[in-house]
Amino acid sequence: LETEKRANIFEQYSNKLAILIFKKRIKFLGHTTSFNRGCCWICYNISALEDKRIQWV
Repeated sequence: LETEKRANIFEQYSNKLAILIFKKRIKFLGHTTSFNRGCCWICYNISALEDKRIQWV
């Protein structure tokens, strides 16, 4: 939510999805490099996506 537009979008749809942001360097198993960017998990609270509530973006 680092930009005003994203914050407004989040407020508009805050009742449908929740965003957790991890602002730290993330290293994946098997990779020597890490990503110096904010990563977020989006959990959809929608019944149609009951089997896919968590999605990596």
